[in-house]
Amino acid sequence: ACMPRPGQEPRQDRRRTCGRGEVRCTARAMAAVAEGAEAASSKRAREASGMEVTRFEIDPVGECALEAPLRVRAILRVATAPDLDGEVSAAAAAPMWRLRFVADVAYARQATALAEAPCAPSSLAPGEHAVELLVPEGVPEAALPRGAEESLAVLELTLEVAVGPTAAERHELAAARLVVDVRRGRDGRLQRGVLDPSR
Repeated sequence: ACMPRPGQEPRQDRRRTCGRGEVRCTARAMAAVAEGAEAASSKRAREASGMEVTRFEIDPVGECALEAPLRVRAILRVATAPDLDGEVSAAAAAPMWRLRFVADVAYARQATALAEAPCAPSSLAPGEHAVELLVPEGVPEAALPRGAEESLAVLELTLEVAVGPTAAERHELAAARLVVDVRRGRDGRLQRGVLDPSR
């Protein structure tokens, strides 16, 4: 329903012709795009890790200013403790939780780091473990590509470990993503709001 017509500019068309209800319907497709864009090597490493993010929540979840403070909570379920011997670089620290905002996920996919925190060794033991990240500054306006101030974005949480002799490569042990709608409010200021993929 939201595909641009021949000869029309895709960026403008997707916002002018798609109402909010249609954008919400697109959330499922955009989440699939976000998942499908990850590197195959990262996906294989994550599937083999025995880890899964079973809950990923953001506060506030409703519409708010783009730069409003945000809090992220997640639950990591570990089926089996990962065997990282021989893979983790000697230069690497413990696995890290990283939170990124990927703007304009359908086109530019511009990623901005928002927060990171080390994963405690106890959180790699079998069982469920909670993680919480705070971003007092929210999402900076500079995170949006020029010309894509209003678009669909993805809030991406990953648990990564550096591998290789120089720690130049990172493997995902677990990941979760939420689709975020970015648009201007009635006051002209940029706002963000998490889309519910079940709608």
